[in-house]
Amino acid sequence: MHFCTAVVAIGGDDMNRVHRGEYAPISWPEVEVILALHGPGSVSEIRPFISVEQDVRSEVERLRRIYGDIVVKDDPVSGDPAVYPGRNPAVTMEASEYTRAPAGTRWMNPLNGEHEQIEEEGSYPVPKGPLVVDEFNVLSGARRVQVESFGDPRPGDPDTGSTRPRRPLPQRERAQKFDDTSESPFAA
Repeated sequence: MHFCTAVVAIGGDDMNRVHRGEYAPISWPEVEVILALHGPGSVSEIRPFISVEQDVRSEVERLRRIYGDIVVKDDPVSGDPAVYPGRNPAVTMEASEYTRAPAGTRWMNPLNGEHEQIEEEGSYPVPKGPLVVDEFNVLSGARRVQVESFGDPRPGDPDTGSTRPRRPLPQRERAQKFDDTSESPFAA
């Protein structure tokens, strides 16, 4: 079965599009389900990039868990037909044209939820370790994003050492904590 990158127009609206890339790919049979939900022409720029082993029944069940019974049953309210009806539906699992992603491409396999790397022989899980996201939200191991935190994340009052949550100060007491009340946002 092929996994693809694609652009989905939510509700068929070209102004409301979602890119499903290597870290949120859609399967080839999933394209038909999305078309049934969002309308004809709602899926564009489809590019199959990896082929994995998956049988028809397992894929239909996976899609039913994600999208609901519209995958296997007719909708009694709207009258929409099921996308893959019956016990052994005719499901096209492979795209007619397929260009494998280059070796070294990382992706998230929706079948097992693991990050994998595409190699010449197949796709293998990325070794466990900290995944680092750079400023462009791209996974890499090259450098870390600087994260700055403010305040003390522990509960309680650091002034008294109590572990009970701080009581909120009344507005007048808050204003008195400032050295210059003229610059206080609470000054009356």
